[in-house]
Amino acid sequence: MIWVVLIFGPPLIVASTMLSPQGFAFTINAVVGYAGIMLLLLPIGAWPLLLIQAVAPPPGQSRLQAIISTWLGGAALVSAVMNLLATMLEYSPHPLHLDPTGHELIAYNPRAGFMLGSFALCMLLSTGCWGVLARVLPGGVALRGAVVTGLLLFTAVAALGYAVSSQQPIATVVQSPDQHFAPQVRPAAPR
Repeated sequence: MIWVVLIFGPPLIVASTMLSPQGFAFTINAVVGYAGIMLLLLPIGAWPLLLIQAVAPPPGQSRLQAIISTWLGGAALVSAVMNLLATMLEYSPHPLHLDPTGHELIAYNPRAGFMLGSFALCMLLSTGCWGVLARVLPGGVALRGAVVTGLLLFTAVAALGYAVSSQQPIATVVQSPDQHFAPQVRPAAPR
């Protein structure tokens, strides 16, 4: 499980930082906070996964090692995913509190953050689904299937996002304040 966290954790955290106006320290604090909550909730919500690890641990690991690595790695990965989804949902094209000191290491770039985060989530979902089949399929087939499925899923998500988003800049309309509340009355035509 540590390899999954090392492969997918950093892109998720970088994407969250690119999307968050507060910056890197805010993202790390949020991930650590979510991880603490997930350490408590994961045994309740993912007990079937922990039971599978206890019954059939991966080769080269004891039952206790498999359960603990799944528990800790799962909490870290779920917290990174939850943080990314939270920053995606609170995205604003005009952030109010942009902290430039929080983006010295990783730049504030929402479009790249959305793309990187979507790619990481698509690949994580794909490798998770193909990972279930990896015990019965040869390793090369499962790996190629995970890569191809993840790329196809990302292409579909990116195309949908491109089709839904508007490409035109938002025009600012200047109106007087009474135009918003006054009823629009046309003068009567002369008879």
